[in-house]
Amino acid sequence: MGFQANGAMSKGRVMSSRKIRKLVTFHAPFQLRAMEQMRPAGEYEVTTEQEQIGDFMFEAFRRTNTTIYLPPRIGDFGVGQTIPIDPHELAELIKLQDHSPHRHELSNV
Repeated sequence: MGFQANGAMSKGRVMSSRKIRKLVTFHAPFQLRAMEQMRPAGEYEVTTEQEQIGDFMFEAFRRTNTTIYLPPRIGDFGVGQTIPIDPHELAELIKLQDHSPHRHELSNV
């Protein structure tokens, strides 16, 4: 028997997981439902955790968790925080910002 990445046994195979990190740029202040406060525009690290599914000829993964790292605000002490977010809500926010007239004004300066 194999072991899953989290240490659980699987039936004769090794289950793998992966993390995908990317920087998302917000061109205006934003707030997701999981956030307590509005955050300033800037770059934020979003991490998506995925686990391998099934016995397929091709790799297939399913998303298990999506988080965003929120650095401490200016004047706050300590480290930032990582909070779970809804990836669909994030995608909608990115889509809205990409069609915002303010974004295009800023990018043409």
